[in-house]
Amino acid sequence: MIVCDARVEKIADGAVWVRCRPKPECRQCSAGRGCAAYLFSKGNQPGETLLAVESGGHELEPGDCVSIGIPASELQRAAMLLYFVPLVGLLCGAAAGAAYGNDLSTLTGAAAGLLLGFVPARRMDARIRAARGWRPRVVGRGATERSP
Repeated sequence: MIVCDARVEKIADGAVWVRCRPKPECRQCSAGRGCAAYLFSKGNQPGETLLAVESGGHELEPGDCVSIGIPASELQRAAMLLYFVPLVGLLCGAAAGAAYGNDLSTLTGAAAGLLLGFVPARRMDARIRAARGWRPRVVGRGATERSP
């Protein structure tokens, strides 16, 4: 499970909106590589992005400190699908282009296969994002520290 500390900012429309907080001692954040807080902040600097998560059955109020998480297996499965399909398109396109016998047709076939591979990957991305297992959820409560 990939877990990140966050603070509840608001509760609206059945979703809990949180802001991820990196740990001060996080070496990956200080090196600019990112960690779970970076992942949950959608690539922005942690603390800049609000994220809607499922409450996980916890009674929460704005200002509560929580831990949010997503199963690592779900993230790995999504990455595998979204990267593997365009790669297969690239290889199949290159093989089809190579049948014509010159390098330009192989290159053109590879590029066309890659682009065509992105079409089903894009559709799968929408399905994966809608899937319940992909959504981050509150997995625990932190200290009951309140925001000023």
